[in-house]
Amino acid sequence: TYASCLPLKVENFDIKEGMTQINKIKRDISKLGYINVNAIEDCKDLLERYEALSAQAEDLSTAKEDLIKIIKDLATEMFEQRNTAQQIDTIKRLNSSAILAVLPHSKDATIRSLDGTILPNSYSTQILKEANKELKEKEEEKV
Repeated sequence: TYASCLPLKVENFDIKEGMTQINKIKRDISKLGYINVNAIEDCKDLLERYEALSAQAEDLSTAKEDLIKIIKDLATEMFEQRNTAQQIDTIKRLNSSAILAVLPHSKDATIRSLDGTILPNSYSTQILKEANKELKEKEEEKV
């Protein structure tokens, strides 16, 4: 209303100076360039894309950690199998008198060699199987 505008009234207002200020403000606004009316929607789209890519990056990071663990487990298992194979080869190279004791009181047999080495149960079972197979082959050759 007119009454609410009265406190904003400037006394002795110069219309030419007012027009100059208006033109300057218009030029400053045009220098800003066009207004992107889709900016809010674009921002939402970018945020959704960022969240999706962040989730994918997290999934990849987790998958990488899982793969590293699997590779370590496989490497450990391969190392153990290689050691088992080497121990079997060592026992094969020794003659049967190299085995001092087979302790049948445990679920898996335990082998102690002349040098005092006690082979782990899992290795012992596999070595005994190999040794038995080799003994049977030698007996068959004699017959």
